[in-house]
Amino acid sequence: MRLFMYKKFGHIFVSLQKLAQALLLPLIFVQVIIILEWLSTYVASINLFVWKLQDYMPIIFAIGVAIGFVERKSSLVGLCAAIFYIVGISVALKNSFTAQSFYGIFCGICAVWLYNRLKDVHIPKRFLFLKQEHLMILVTIVVSVVINFLLQPIVFYFDQFGIKMGELIKDRYAVAAMFNGFCNRLLVPIGLHHLLYGFVALQLGKYKEVQGEIVRYANGDSSAGFIMAGLYPVAIFRLPAAALAIFCGLPKEERKKNKGTFLTTILTTILTGVTEPIEYLFIFTSPILYLIHAGLAGLTCFISAQLNVRIIYSYFPGLFSYFINCGPGENTHYIFYIGAGLFVVYFMVFYFAIKLFHIPVNRYLSFNQRTTSKRNEQAQVNYIARRYIEALGGVGNISELFSCTTRLRIVVNDTKLVDQAQIKDTGALGVNKIGNNYVQIIVGMGVDDIYREIESICNEAKERSET
Repeated sequence: MRLFMYKKFGHIFVSLQKLAQALLLPLIFVQVIIILEWLSTYVASINLFVWKLQDYMPIIFAIGVAIGFVERKSSLVGLCAAIFYIVGISVALKNSFTAQSFYGIFCGICAVWLYNRLKDVHIPKRFLFLKQEHLMILVTIVVSVVINFLLQPIVFYFDQFGIKMGELIKDRYAVAAMFNGFCNRLLVPIGLHHLLYGFVALQLGKYKEVQGEIVRYANGDSSAGFIMAGLYPVAIFRLPAAALAIFCGLPKEERKKNKGTFLTTILTTILTGVTEPIEYLFIFTSPILYLIHAGLAGLTCFISAQLNVRIIYSYFPGLFSYFINCGPGENTHYIFYIGAGLFVVYFMVFYFAIKLFHIPVNRYLSFNQRTTSKRNEQAQVNYIARRYIEALGGVGNISELFSCTTRLRIVVNDTKLVDQAQIKDTGALGVNKIGNNYVQIIVGMGVDDIYREIESICNEAKERSET
């Protein structure tokens, strides 16, 4: 059944993975807006700048998604996305359509679709006065008029779907929060939790012509923030409790060797809200334990909403985000009461589960043993990158390469050539093979260094083959 689903819908799943990755770029912009909004309470002159930025959120999403979608981060595709959005707005104004962030995402995806079809087009010699970049811009202008005219009603109805969903969950925030918390954690292993976050943060509900929990919260909507609040105790208290339980469950010699790694990981999770390094310690060793974690996350969100805790997070729900966003919130101090109470529950559940079921949580800790020498560290990164390339079937089998906070996302020509055992032996926290063309390698917090090294090696190999 799983194989059938991947064969039928594998290309859609890969596209959703790319979209989830591409969303990270403009979501950083949202983080900046919220930080500036927080600073504007202390520096009044910033306030006007903040709201100007918010007005331009849709076009930022169009450009950010388009650039994030393509492998080499071409600036040309960003320009095409901006053109697509600007042309679309002229059509939208005639239809009394208020552009939201989703509309910017839609424009970005359309620009990428056009870019991928035009980037390799060879212009006939008689038209060589027209450069490929000029052709792409001209075609974008023409096609954007047609697509925006034909498809804008669909985009309009998607916006209406977000509004209707907001009306449906009104006075049912506890159930909605529980569903969001459970699904958010459940989607982490396949990397699609960013899409759910994007819908809730940018599209759900409406207030004063703006949509999404984050934007409504920033505009003073008293109903925004209940759904997202419950993930704060998960990041600040419960996952550190799980990490502590895993640490206590290690043999004595392993505890000594990994003490610094666990301390760093726990502090990172508490301060920044980046939970994946801890979650990957047990996602692949015990899916049942992870399912329990997702269920308890949903329960935490339910309790939080029942206590009328109202706060949003801009990127990850850590202490840093808490202090920036707690000002307009309500009952935010309950986060610490909920978290402290459930800290004990999480620790007990994880510790006894590890002991009773002999879960091998120490299997994926070897990668974190880094040397202090920069030269040795660079050599280690180079070694890991080359091992990953070899395990992925070589440079020729790698079609596209992306990275996010903790994982590598790779489009390959054939997943049958991928050696999962070698990837895990190299130190990966986990590997996901999806369909015939998509692989995720869960690396951890050092993913950017390895991503850049793999990209550099692949580019060098391609340049040598072309010469």
